[in-house]
Amino acid sequence: MSMLAEKVSSLKIVEKPEGKRIMVFTEDLDDTVIGCGGTLIKHITAGYRVVMTYIIRSNDNQNNSIPEEVEGFSRRNEARTLQSLLHLSDLYFLNIPNSTDNPFQTTKRMISDLLAWENPDLIYIPYFGDTDPNHSYASITVKTPSYNTNTNVCAYEISDPLIPNIAVDISEQMSEKLSIIEGYKNQFAGIQYTDRAISMNTLRSHCIQASNIKYAEVFLQSNTEYCTLHISGNVLQM
Repeated sequence: MSMLAEKVSSLKIVEKPEGKRIMVFTEDLDDTVIGCGGTLIKHITAGYRVVMTYIIRSNDNQNNSIPEEVEGFSRRNEARTLQSLLHLSDLYFLNIPNSTDNPFQTTKRMISDLLAWENPDLIYIPYFGDTDPNHSYASITVKTPSYNTNTNVCAYEISDPLIPNIAVDISEQMSEKLSIIEGYKNQFAGIQYTDRAISMNTLRSHCIQASNIKYAEVFLQSNTEYCTLHISGNVLQM
C-alpha cells in the first residue's frame, strides 16, 4: 500500500472538530462554504460561536471587468446574506487593498488583534499547500506571534486536495450547503460550484470506510505551532 493510500485509509471520523469559539479565515467568499460549509453548519447548530474573517484584496478575481468598489460592495452584501443563512455570530472584513505597500505585515497585525479579541479555541484556514496564492495567503493566520500555539487548527481544501487526518460526515448538511453556494451570485457567476462541491464531497466520502456516509468534508487537523513549520516557506516568499 502506498503512503498516500495508508494516510487516507487511516482517516479518523469525527462529529466535528473540537472547539466552541471558532474563527474562520478566508481570502475568497466561496472558499469557506466549499471547503468546510457543512462542518460549520454543525458547529452553529450546536450553538457555538462562529465568526468569519474575509481577507479581502479587491479585484483578485476572475471577472476583472467589475469595478473594484462595485465588486467589494456586492461581496459584502453576499457575506451578510451568508451571515443570515448560517446564523454566524459575527463578520470581519480586513479590506486590504492591492495598493498596500506591505499587505502581509498589515494583514498580520490586524489578524493578531482579532485573535486577541476573539480568543478562539478552533481556527479554520485554507490549506497552506494550496497552489492558488490567494488561498495560501490566508494561512498567515497561524503565523501570528504570541498566540497560543496549542490552538486547534483545521486546514480545509479548496483548489488542491490535501492529505487529511480527519473527516466529517456532512450528509445531512449537504442540502443546506448547496443552497448557500447558490446564494453567491457575484462570486460564482458562470462557474458551476454546486457541481464541484457535490463531486468533491462525494469523492471524500469514498475515502471513509463507512457505507452510510454519502458526503464528507476532510481536514488536516493540527495546532498553530505545527502549521507554522509547514507554511513558513509558502507565505514568507509571497
